Amino acid sequence: MTIDTGALWWSDETYSIFGVEPATFQPSMEKYPDFVHPLDRERVLGTLDHAGKTGLPYKMDYRIIRPDEQTVWLHSEAVVVKDETGRPQMIRGTTQDVTEQKIIEESLRHRESRLAAAQRIAKVGSWDIPFPSGPFWWSDEMYRLTGVDRATFVPTRDSCRPLLFHEDVERASQQVMHCIGTGESFEQDWRVARPDGKIIWVRVVAHLRRDASGEPEMIVGTAQDITERKEEEAERRRLEEQMKKVQELDSLGILAGGVAHDFNNLLTPILGYARLAASSVPENSKTRKYLDEVEHAALRAAELCRQILAYAGRGRFIIGPVNLTLLVREMSQLLQATLSPKAKVELDLQEDLPLVNADATQIRQVVMNLLTNASDALVDGPGTISISTGMIDASTSYLAEGYPQSSLPAGPYVFVEVRDTGVGMDAETIRRIFDPFFTTKFTGRGLGLAAALGIIRSHRGVIRVGSEPNKGSVFRILLPPSSARTMSELPGTQNEIVKGKGIVLIVDDHEAVRNVARAGLEMAGYEVLLASDGVEAVSVFNDAPKIDAVVLDLTMPRRGGLETLAEIRKISSDVPVILMSGYGEKDLQSRFAGLGFSAFLPKPFVPTDLIQSLKQVIKE
Repeated sequence: MTIDTGALWWSDETYSIFGVEPATFQPSMEKYPDFVHPLDRERVLGTLDHAGKTGLPYKMDYRIIRPDEQTVWLHSEAVVVKDETGRPQMIRGTTQDVTEQKIIEESLRHRESRLAAAQRIAKVGSWDIPFPSGPFWWSDEMYRLTGVDRATFVPTRDSCRPLLFHEDVERASQQVMHCIGTGESFEQDWRVARPDGKIIWVRVVAHLRRDASGEPEMIVGTAQDITERKEEEAERRRLEEQMKKVQELDSLGILAGGVAHDFNNLLTPILGYARLAASSVPENSKTRKYLDEVEHAALRAAELCRQILAYAGRGRFIIGPVNLTLLVREMSQLLQATLSPKAKVELDLQEDLPLVNADATQIRQVVMNLLTNASDALVDGPGTISISTGMIDASTSYLAEGYPQSSLPAGPYVFVEVRDTGVGMDAETIRRIFDPFFTTKFTGRGLGLAAALGIIRSHRGVIRVGSEPNKGSVFRILLPPSSARTMSELPGTQNEIVKGKGIVLIVDDHEAVRNVARAGLEMAGYEVLLASDGVEAVSVFNDAPKIDAVVLDLTMPRRGGLETLAEIRKISSDVPVILMSGYGEKDLQSRFAGLGFSAFLPKPFVPTDLIQSLKQVIKE
């Protein structure tokens, strides 16, 4: 192209590229812009003008539209020819049809774009590690996964090492070297420590690529962000472990409840006959003393059964307003005799403490368990056990950190706290202390904290634990406050046999229970009928001309208490029915709703307990 005149000279191939014939078309700078694609026209003319003015060479790619409306990509390279004075005179260059190359490049760009989008969606990055040295190649997604800036970060062996979580560095290095040495592909999960402080999990899949001579050339692979999957797996394992624990505890609870039930059936005749025998001998005789000891031992055994039932979640609680400060103060007189002589007991009890709805006997048992553990923790010499009571406004998160793990509502809670200066516990020990078969002591120490947890759970409370090795332990029991303002006294059990009258049907599958109940009632003046199960009970009830009350066991073969009560109600809708069981009365109201039982009598019982219940339900 002549700069001054704008005249163009084209080779035959140039005519062919532009789709015109030399015989009919005369190229010129006046006609040339009409060929250039409108989107490229300004750039092309600007480049030509700049070359003509400066004398500088150029290279450029642009599109033309031929007369047949076909779009063609051109690659042009040119130099400026100058005269003897150095003035630009002519632009001389070459033009090449690169349409096919551009189509291939565009296809590759589309593929790369789709691959990048797919990697971004799947959170999968790709990478190459050349062998034996050299910078790595990373896809865009690798930079996003690792959280580094592509403009400033160059992936190399040295720069990538700090990105691996320190515990995974050695394992990753060994795996890469093993792949190079053996040619075996690998798939592993590694953690990445991003510069922003976040730790993510990536699934790395890689294999070795060899050159034409079979020598290791590079390791190529992918890295996928699997953090969410790992978190879901961890949560699933936690839930599975929790469910397994619940199932184990449920199984143990069923076993414990069954043992307590059978044991209570054995204790009932022991207590009953001891009480009947004691009432027939002089109060100051040795025999009376021995019988009292038998009864005392049986009552201690009954207390153990209540602990077992509390652990099983089936305990019978005598609920009433309880002042925790008064409860601890009353216990303090017995503490020094119970605890280790090395223990110094300090009390910090809040006066005017709100009451809680609780079974005072069970709460005493929990406190005694905590105090016993605190005393046992003082193994290295003298120490201090501090007992305090108070009130706290607890948040849901504060309550959720306690045991059992449940969603209790935030609000005010009354607490009793036992703190010691003993050996303390590590995190693993704290995690297991409420397991029924776990102990740090010698065997044979009972249910201990497992029973305490069952009691507090049944009271809608929580136990918080804090401890560190060699820094002592603190146990805090939190219970919701009661709306009651005054303490109530529960009527005591009478020791003397009180006379009564009426016909009573005793239904129990244990002969010893039936016999001791009959002996006590007959001594009091009642007429007694017996049945060994529900089927016999219905038959006796049908045949008897009159029955004033039924004493019915809940658990029996052939026909249980629920079915038997339903059959009795078909015969008589108003006969008083006293339910008795060694399991306790939990959920009786819902299980026997609409069947109208009159009272509940827990096993073990003494004849006076049974007589008192009958006097409450029989109208004389």
